[in-house]
Amino acid sequence: MALLVSIVSPDGKAREVELRDGETFVGRDPVNNLVLEGRGVSRQHAKFIVDGGHLSIIDLGSTYGTRVNDVPTMSRELQAGDRLTIGMHHLEVKRPLEAETTRLAKDADPASYFSDDVTLDPRLDQRKTIQLDESAIQFVDQLDEESGDDLQVVPRRQSDLIQAVVRLGDPDTPLDELKTPTAEMQRQADYQALVLMYKVSAMLAAANDIDGFVAPVADLVMDVVSANTVVVLLAEGNELVPRVIRHRGALHPGEVPVSRGILDLALRERETVMSHDVSHDERIKAGQSLALYNIRSVVATPLMIGTVLHGILYLNRSATVHFTSAEADLVGGVAALLASGIEQAELKGRVVAEKQRRSALERFHPPDVVDRIFRTGGEVGALEEHRATALVCDLGGFDLLVQQLAPRDLANVLHEYYEALYDKVFANGGSLVKLHDGFALALFGAPQSSDRDAVWAVEAGLALCNEFVALTKLWPQASKLFLRCALDTGSVVAGFVGSVERLEYAALGPPVTNSTQLAAKGESTTLLVTSRTWGDLPQKHYRVKEVPLLAGTQVFQLTGGQQ
Repeated sequence: MALLVSIVSPDGKAREVELRDGETFVGRDPVNNLVLEGRGVSRQHAKFIVDGGHLSIIDLGSTYGTRVNDVPTMSRELQAGDRLTIGMHHLEVKRPLEAETTRLAKDADPASYFSDDVTLDPRLDQRKTIQLDESAIQFVDQLDEESGDDLQVVPRRQSDLIQAVVRLGDPDTPLDELKTPTAEMQRQADYQALVLMYKVSAMLAAANDIDGFVAPVADLVMDVVSANTVVVLLAEGNELVPRVIRHRGALHPGEVPVSRGILDLALRERETVMSHDVSHDERIKAGQSLALYNIRSVVATPLMIGTVLHGILYLNRSATVHFTSAEADLVGGVAALLASGIEQAELKGRVVAEKQRRSALERFHPPDVVDRIFRTGGEVGALEEHRATALVCDLGGFDLLVQQLAPRDLANVLHEYYEALYDKVFANGGSLVKLHDGFALALFGAPQSSDRDAVWAVEAGLALCNEFVALTKLWPQASKLFLRCALDTGSVVAGFVGSVERLEYAALGPPVTNSTQLAAKGESTTLLVTSRTWGDLPQKHYRVKEVPLLAGTQVFQLTGGQQ
């Protein structure tokens, strides 16, 4: 038997839910069976238990407790008509529901049904299923009976190429075994190239950054093609900077065993440069590096995507066996993969940097403002002057509360208060500049402004005051707290200050000072505005009364919101 519970949320929306036999967990966390959001609801707040038509509730150690008929409750059996309060949600137990049984009509249209291991559709009566080996996958659909004899499933373990890739990843596999495939595979270069490309692609997919794949790829290429030297140089501005150096022999600190003449030729041609014998190659000027490292054969290929140069992959041999055309093609293929990986790594770096910048902005600005900044390509950086409305909120009685409450209870109060601040300020397009010990400064009109900034500031302030009154009902230990809010409009200087690693958003100017002074004069939960802000409002929509709080400045107390 199911029981019905009606729920009225803080926004006034009502709904009904069925509670079935067993446990129904309630809380703010999405993993709960019944999710209730908002102030005063813990992540795992309580649970309903339905057992044979009987309903009970157990509080799971929530911060603000569970109330049944306005009485704090840890565990209680419930009856129809009982009223519960969880956070700012109001629940009522309704009459039991009659159990209903749903049957599938025999004459209904064919529909999908479930077997133990597959989902089938009765209308697809020609589909055949077969038992497959675990190491192979085959899909068979709409097959004739006679066609089964022509099919062959080849498991992965029978693939020479896959087995070669597995051996390539085994550090105990001799490289000679990979360079000399079985007699049945006559295309040694193609075989070796495919295995190497497969392995390089796997390295690129697994790496988290450029160094995570460039160095392993250089090691792999050096062993597979028996190079004496492998150097990866990456383009940084107009320069080529060695990123990885592999050399069979001793090198002095800072020594890079490459030929400048060969690099210049590869850069000029923007194509792979290969020489069987550099000592007799007229394209390459003989230099000290060629003689010093006893270079006999060389391959250098640009790392390019389209017309963009990302670097050069350089290899040489000092042995009598020179590089073949097939090996040059192989190096060119590896270079193409390296260039793609470098471009992807750079793109990933830009994405990470943008996420960090977005994260920094979202600490202070609402998501829609941040989205607008990114869409327009705008920058929020150095301090800039804006015409804006400053909203200052300050918790009255907070100093006394610090002396009376335990740190954990005080933290719970501040958490709910700060959460309300973020919600109301961001919902009205404001930026939250500062939060400290119950003091908050919000700005409306920076970094982007509109002609309704004062309206949004007032609406945020009114919503905060109303929410704060409701919140105090959840804080019996903090019942003497009150929220003083004040607004002033004028010229402010606002923007980011500090280092890249620790940016802060700052706002300076008369509106900030005036709002702070005005808020300090409040003695109850109220919203005060100066004449400068009042002049930017549609005055017929608000009820106000003048209060003499600041010398030389006309001040109004808002007693009602938009009509």
